[in-house]
Amino acid sequence: IINMFGGSVQYDSVTPAVVTFGNLGRSDLVTSIQIPGCNEAEFQQESCTIDKDALAVLYATIDAVGVVIVIIAYVWLRSFEKAEAKNLNRSTVSASDYTLRVTNIPGDA
Repeated sequence: IINMFGGSVQYDSVTPAVVTFGNLGRSDLVTSIQIPGCNEAEFQQESCTIDKDALAVLYATIDAVGVVIVIIAYVWLRSFEKAEAKNLNRSTVSASDYTLRVTNIPGDA
């Protein structure tokens, strides 16, 4: 997810825009990210910050897993639709089911 505001906008509350890729900040200035909505006392965390490199790896992993899920869903849907087309063809009656083709009919018939 890319935030059009980049790292220039600071959010005080927990919004989806806080966790967008654009809010990771400039790579040469920011080395860690504050987890939005995290309270060390409330969640019993050692720290409410995460290393920016680790977060980038997490984003990449989530994207890769999402792509794999979409590809698997596409392959499954394609095979399911082929099977469903065969079932639908068997259960549907049409004129072609009762059509006969006769070849080599003699000319005097």
